[in-house]
Amino acid sequence: MRELIIYTMILSLVCCLSFGSAYAEEPNPGKFYEVAVEKVQHDGRDAVLITVIGKQGYHINIDYPWMLTLHAADGLVVEKYHYLGPDAETLAEEKAVFRIPYRVKRDLTVKANLRLAVCRDVRCIFDDVVLAWSAAAGQ
Repeated sequence: MRELIIYTMILSLVCCLSFGSAYAEEPNPGKFYEVAVEKVQHDGRDAVLITVIGKQGYHINIDYPWMLTLHAADGLVVEKYHYLGPDAETLAEEKAVFRIPYRVKRDLTVKANLRLAVCRDVRCIFDDVVLAWSAAAGQ
C-alpha cells in the first residue's frame, strides 16, 4: 500500500510538471503577439489606439479578463483610468483594440499597463505589458 501511495505521488508530480511545461510558455512580446500604440484623433480629441494581434498561430483570448490601466499623472485628463475587455472597441480572436481619448495640460509621457492573453490550441500566454507614449499639450 505504501508503495502504491508513493508511486501515485510521483506520477502526480510528473504529470503536473509535464502539464505545466506543455501548456504554458513564457511571455514574449513580438514572438507570440504584437502590441501597437498609435496616436489618432477621435471626435476632435487626441486619442490612442492600442492594438494587440496574435502571431505564430496565437489568437486573442476573449474569455480572459483583459485590463488596461492608465497611470495617473499630473496634467493627464481622461474619462477613466481603468478599461476592461468589454470596454474595448474590438475584442475578437483576430485582434483586441482599445481606443482611449485623452487630453494633456502639459507635455508628458503617458504610461499604461495592459493585461492580456493570447492562445493557441491548448497553450496560452498571459502577460502584463507596460506601454508608454509621448503627448504634447495643445495638439
